[in-house]
Amino acid sequence: RLPRNGEKMGLFARPPLGAAAIFATLIALWAAPAAASLSMEYDHTKEMAPGASIRWSIVGDEIMLCLQAKATGWVGFGLAEVGGMKGADIVYYEAKANKITDAFAVENGMPKTDACSQDWSFRSSANVDGTVTVEMTRKLTVTDKEDRNFEPDAALPISATPIIMAWGDSESISYHGQSRAKGQVRFHQAAGGGAQTVLQRIGELKDDSAIMTATMVQTDYPIKSDRSTEYVETCYKLSDVLPSADPSLGYHIVAFEALIDERTGQHLHHFVVSAGQSCGQRGMESTGAVVWLWGPGSDGYVFPPEVGVRIFQGGFQAIEIQVHYDNPTLVEGLLDSSGFNILYTASLRPNDAGILEIGDPNMMLFRQPIKDTEGSGYSQLTVTNPARTCTDDWDAAEVTVFERFMHMHRAGERMVTRQFRGSDLVRTDYCDYYDFFESGGFSPRSTTAGFKIKRGDSFEVDCFYYSGDNIIRFGLGSDEEMCIDFLYYYPLQKDSKCSPDLSSLRAPTAVAGAWELGRRFGNCEASGAAGLPPALGFLALAAAALASARALGSAA
Repeated sequence: RLPRNGEKMGLFARPPLGAAAIFATLIALWAAPAAASLSMEYDHTKEMAPGASIRWSIVGDEIMLCLQAKATGWVGFGLAEVGGMKGADIVYYEAKANKITDAFAVENGMPKTDACSQDWSFRSSANVDGTVTVEMTRKLTVTDKEDRNFEPDAALPISATPIIMAWGDSESISYHGQSRAKGQVRFHQAAGGGAQTVLQRIGELKDDSAIMTATMVQTDYPIKSDRSTEYVETCYKLSDVLPSADPSLGYHIVAFEALIDERTGQHLHHFVVSAGQSCGQRGMESTGAVVWLWGPGSDGYVFPPEVGVRIFQGGFQAIEIQVHYDNPTLVEGLLDSSGFNILYTASLRPNDAGILEIGDPNMMLFRQPIKDTEGSGYSQLTVTNPARTCTDDWDAAEVTVFERFMHMHRAGERMVTRQFRGSDLVRTDYCDYYDFFESGGFSPRSTTAGFKIKRGDSFEVDCFYYSGDNIIRFGLGSDEEMCIDFLYYYPLQKDSKCSPDLSSLRAPTAVAGAWELGRRFGNCEASGAAGLPPALGFLALAAAALASARALGSAA
C-alpha cells in the first residue's frame, strides 16, 4: 500500500508498480545505452538525454572520461563557455576510424581540430547493439588556448561546469540535428557526492519554520507548434501570489526552486524571473531587475545567507516570469506546467541585495548605430564609468559582489569589464564568445566566488558586436543593442547605476575582423589554457530575453 499522510516509507520499501510505472520502466530500459565492457568503475554518471550519458573519475591530475550514446557513427563532448558550441573545448570519437580528436569551436558549426596539441588519450571503445562507447583521459590542466581546464567546481558557491554533448550515425562527425544535449556537472565532487547541492540547501531552508514557500507554475500552457521559438511573459502582483505575506511588512526572497514539467522539459530553453513595482497590460510596466533565471541542468538558486531580495515594504511589488520555449521540430499538442517555488521569509537577513549597473545603463547612445555603414561588420564600444558617477558617494567603504550578468543582445560577440582602483587595474572579467541565442547573457564563475568593490573604484567596459551589412541601433529590443554589466552585491547602496563619462563617450569604432576582438580562447599563439568554463549562474540566461519577448511575443 502507499503511505498515508504523514507516514514515511522505509528506505527499501517501494509501492506496487502500476501499469503506467511498468510501461515507463520498460521505456527507460529501452532508452538506456546497451551494456559495454568498461575498463574501470567510474565514480560519477550523468545522463544527458535518453540513451546518452557521460561517466568520469578524477585520478591524480587526470580525468578518466567515458561517453555513451545510442548512435553508430560518432559521439562528442565539450566544456562550454556560455552554454553552447561557441567557445567550447570539444573532443569527439569516430567509430569507423576508431580515433578521438581534440577540437574546439568558435561558432555553431563544424569543430576545428586543435592545432596546439592533441591532449586527449584514447583508452578503449565499443559499438554494441547501436550504442557507441568510448573511454579516454586527459590532464585536468593543460597549456594551450584551444583547451579549457577542468578547474575546481566541487562545492557552492562556485557554480557547476556547463557541458555539451552530441552524437550521430554518420561515419564522420557531422551536423547532429536534435541528437544533442547540454547540462551542468561538478567534475570535482567527491566519489558518491559529498558536496552540498542546491537542492539540499533548498531542502534545509524548507525545513526552517521561518521560511515560507509560494508556488508559481503555468497550468498546461499550449506550446505553439507553428514556430520553432516562442517567448511567453506573465506578470503577477506579489500580493496575489504570496497570500501568506502582509504587504505592510518587509520580506526577503532567499531562494528559488525550479519546477520543470517532465513532459516538456526538453522544450524549455530557459526562463527568466524579474522583479519590479507593478504589472501593466503588457507585463511589467517598467524594466524590471532580473532576480533569477533557470537553464537546463539547474535546480534553483540560493542567495548567500547574509543577503536577500527585498519585497513588499521598501522593496519590489511585482514579479514576472518569461519562458523561452524551443520547439524546432514543431511538435503538436505540447502542454507545459513548469514554474518555480519562491522561498521567502519575514525574518530579514542582514543585507538587502543591490544591483549595480555599469557600462551604458542609461542608454546614452540610444538610437545610434553600432557601426558605420562601411567595414567588416565588427565594431567596438568602450564605456568608462568614473568613480564620481558611481561609487564615490557610497556610505559603505566596500561592498561584496556575489553574482554578475554581462548583457548584450543578438549582435553581441565579446564583452570585457575592467575594475580600477585609482590608476591600478585590480580585476578583469570577460566573455570571449558571447551568444545571445544560447543563453541571453553571461555570468563568469569567478564572480560566484565573490569579490569586493571599494568606494572610489571605477570601471571600463568593452562591448564588441557583429552586424554584417545590417544597421542595428542601441535600444531596448533584442533586435537593438545594449552594453550593460549587472553586478549583484551587498550591502545595498543608494546609487544603482554608474553613468558613462560623457566627455569620453564615443560611438563604436570599426574592427577589421574577428581576429582583432582580443579573444583568449581559440588562439594557439597565446600561452596557457583558457580558464574555468563560465558557469550557468542564476543570471546567465537573463534579461536579454525580456526585451526579445516583447519583440517576438507581440508578433505571436
